[in-house]
Amino acid sequence: MSLPLATAPEAGSAVRKLSLNVLSTTREGTECALASAKRLIAGLDAQVVVLVPRLTRFGAAFDPSGHERATIIDEHRALAARVGVHVTVLLCVCRRYDDVVHQMLGRSSLLIVGGRTRTWWPTREERLVSRLSREGYPVVFAQVGAERLLGHPSMEATF
Repeated sequence: MSLPLATAPEAGSAVRKLSLNVLSTTREGTECALASAKRLIAGLDAQVVVLVPRLTRFGAAFDPSGHERATIIDEHRALAARVGVHVTVLLCVCRRYDDVVHQMLGRSSLLIVGGRTRTWWPTREERLVSRLSREGYPVVFAQVGAERLLGHPSMEATF
């Protein structure tokens, strides 16, 4: 995959920042994805956008200007602050996690999804990453607990 070369912006034109997207899943999955995003954007002029799906069914009441919206956004901002990354939080009302990606991101938008893994049967997050990858989206899976394994003596390379 080749990336286009950067050109100097014309006078008066806005420079677009690199954007990295994190899909909120579970608290620990989202925290792991945010930590991965932080490592990926280190030293870059980039922004992290957290897409927070508010799963609902058709006809269900949801007031997007109400207290629930503010609480959800504040919780995700606090989680990102604990990880040490500044984020933009977007609350997305949808029926499925896939809907958020299809409606909010283009096929060239990098997405990070965090979650646990299982040996015999894939988790919801693993199945989502597989579906989106098959559809052509660039997706990174951030495995919860993998950062602890990297520091474990049994995982160190011996050369």
